Amino acid sequence: MTTEETLQKLEEWKVLIDSAGSSGKPVQEWCKENGINTRNFYYWRKKLREKEEGSQFYEVPDNEQPAVRSGGQDLILKYKQFSLVIPEGVDTAALEKVIMVLSHA
Repeated sequence: MTTEETLQKLEEWKVLIDSAGSSGKPVQEWCKENGINTRNFYYWRKKLREKEEGSQFYEVPDNEQPAVRSGGQDLILKYKQFSLVIPEGVDTAALEKVIMVLSHA
């Protein structure tokens, strides 16, 4: 599918997704009534959100010194398919940005 075709599909799905949202019905019920495959609906809704939100990328600075444990335990954060080991003393601003990016993944 060319970029132009993809953009056209996105526009077509935007109309459908907006219609489903304004119907007040659950997605599965709306899709069934309108002969739309639910998986396709969710796929294109995700693509639209990605397009509207843009890329949410944050580069975590690479410190040359590895994290050092100072007797405390590491915190392991598990979210969806991600597993993040957070060492004691981590830069909280960088951690906050990483968590923000993961929450939109």
